[in-house]
Amino acid sequence: MTPLAFSDVAVPELEFMRGRVVAFFGDSVDRFALVHICDFFGGEVETVWRDHPLMPALPQGREHAPEGYRSHRNTTDWPASEMGVPHICRLARYDFHLVNVFQFGLFPEDEPLTRHHHFLPPGDFEGRFNTFVVPLLDNLAARRRAERDAALAAADDPSAALDVDTSYPISAAPDLFVTTPTFWNLMRYPQELPLPEGEWTRNLGMWAPPTRERQDWWERRVQEVLVHIGKAWGGAKGTTKLVWRRLHTVYGENRWPVAKVKAQDDVAVEVIRLLQQESVAAETRSGWARWIKEVVPTLGPTWDTNRTRDEVQSLGLARRVKVLEWGKVFDGQQFHGSKDGVHPNPLPGNWVYSNMWLDALRRHINSQG
Repeated sequence: MTPLAFSDVAVPELEFMRGRVVAFFGDSVDRFALVHICDFFGGEVETVWRDHPLMPALPQGREHAPEGYRSHRNTTDWPASEMGVPHICRLARYDFHLVNVFQFGLFPEDEPLTRHHHFLPPGDFEGRFNTFVVPLLDNLAARRRAERDAALAAADDPSAALDVDTSYPISAAPDLFVTTPTFWNLMRYPQELPLPEGEWTRNLGMWAPPTRERQDWWERRVQEVLVHIGKAWGGAKGTTKLVWRRLHTVYGENRWPVAKVKAQDDVAVEVIRLLQQESVAAETRSGWARWIKEVVPTLGPTWDTNRTRDEVQSLGLARRVKVLEWGKVFDGQQFHGSKDGVHPNPLPGNWVYSNMWLDALRRHINSQG
């Protein structure tokens, strides 16, 4: 395991973290994970409220809720609760930043979602990625550059300037981008709305498998979101590693539909595997020809056949995407290692999770030479 340490002194084994940025694009599980690793390291958590200088602008025309709006918490404007705004953990001794942006899963925005106390527009995956993730990382990079420039300018003499670490570039592209389908997909699905008021999960069927319609929708959406994030930060020419975090099994008084967790998670991983195979096939003309002729006809109607070889090459998903098997590791811990059957405790859950994605970051950095 990576030797995390509550210490003001940098640890040589963790030098791969220096100057790096990791971005989580997930749900409250990731928010708790950010807070816990910040506690492990003695770092500083920054909540990016609506008036925070790093907070990106909301979509034009949606800066405020429409007339007559009322949220679940009885506010007449977007609630913007702490649970729905971004958070940043900074570990100063490494100039390392972990950013978390909340998202509601892969389904489109709808009225029940807009009234939830987590909500800030937009509510769809791609919209939140474009509105919050990319601009927030741009703003963070700009602030870090300004802080470095100010430190250099404030140095009394050239020798003092040597204390300012300029050994690494500051980029708006994260070194590691970790996303997940979130548990919100289990609670709502566009074609099945509106669900009755109250506890959504009680109406989903505890052990019923996903319907064929739901699974088809899910297969398409996983492709769409991976292609979307794959285009960001330079695509295959960039240096961002993309990580898909598998869900863990949950339980509790909400009677979570356990079978749907496993079924949708397995489908997503299979789609990722096929996208990686498509990426390998696109490396050569002959491989692409075989893929189109022999493989695509077997993939069914949910597979996007409109992607060209050039587009697939520009994504480079074969080498850029990693599936993080967090769900398998945490299985069983939900009964005594979580606060509510859903959110892992700091130990052992989020200690282990932190080590897993830190190891993915270390391997990625080392692979760059």
